[in-house]
Amino acid sequence: MQEVGFAKLALRDGAIVTLAIIGWWLFSRHSAGTGPIADFTGVVLGAGLGFCAHTAHEWGHILGGRLGRSVMRSGTSLTSFSNFVYDSKLNNRPQFLLMSIMGFIPTGVAVWLFFSYLPEGELATHVARGVVLFLVFLGVVLELPLVVWALVRKDLPPVDRAAT
Repeated sequence: MQEVGFAKLALRDGAIVTLAIIGWWLFSRHSAGTGPIADFTGVVLGAGLGFCAHTAHEWGHILGGRLGRSVMRSGTSLTSFSNFVYDSKLNNRPQFLLMSIMGFIPTGVAVWLFFSYLPEGELATHVARGVVLFLVFLGVVLELPLVVWALVRKDLPPVDRAAT
């Protein structure tokens, strides 16, 4: 499959993040009410802000890979949740660890922001917080074991079978 390119992925993610933030700014207060409009607004806007946290996580990995001069390429689809393919055969342990850690940092920042600054009493806030905590759960369950693997074994984990 053909690579999408990081520029196209950045445009896609920038557009989605911009829409999510503008939507939050304009409509999140409506999720403090009751009824179907408040519920719909809260779920959509909270999920949108949660997607922003996921996007920051992915771009953190990409930045870490770039800083470590890792061999990686962009994903092959604009509909994928993963923006990159990391080649565990052509990279070394320090490169892998830098790429991994740089994904965890934006997630931690998002947790802090969501729990420190989002307004109380809005369903959108509760949904956004739930999504970011789910991202933390996925990081602990799916990504942290890969970091442990890289620390205790001599090889890197096979993080993406699509790598060449």
